Amino acid sequence: MFFLRTDGAGSTFPKAGVLISAWFLIGMLTGAVLGQTQESALKSTPEAPIRKGPVAQTSKKTVLTVKGAAQGKTFRFDLPSLEKLGLIRYTSKNIWYDKPVTYEGVLGSKLLEFVGVPAGATKMIMRALNDYVVEIPIEDFRRWPVMLALKLNGKYMSVREKGPIWVVYPNHLYPELQSRSYQGKWIWQLQEISFQ
Repeated sequence: MFFLRTDGAGSTFPKAGVLISAWFLIGMLTGAVLGQTQESALKSTPEAPIRKGPVAQTSKKTVLTVKGAAQGKTFRFDLPSLEKLGLIRYTSKNIWYDKPVTYEGVLGSKLLEFVGVPAGATKMIMRALNDYVVEIPIEDFRRWPVMLALKLNGKYMSVREKGPIWVVYPNHLYPELQSRSYQGKWIWQLQEISFQ
């Protein structure tokens, strides 16, 4: 697993990373993958939190950087370290595909819980590999089970397939998320998150 946490001076905290990783492993084993309100929403569909299946091989390649988290920290994740936060799966229809597709990835609220939201922050600035930028309210990740999707129909997404990370809203569970105002928030090829 590749996980690096740095402060402004660039020092690393490997012991904290090991402790945090152990904590998440225990959480996964006890089934603590989703928050209570989001878990009840996901139970209304046949899809559920998942813990089985192939996982990414350790690559030590950063696929997501989270800047300016709590206490000014920066987090860098490869695919396996993201997956250790816990995975969920749901099937949804959107404007980019003719048929419903199945997404698998990390619950956005779990990522926020892990990195910590800086005091006073109300939005996240999402930046894609092609420098497309969108602002997403932090409240979106707390209110709905928004996913950082890593897989599409059971396969890791390449950059050409909108990967390696695609922000996916659960529009199959909440009709209000089907409006055009939310379609622009489905940012794909996500590479960086910062807070404002």
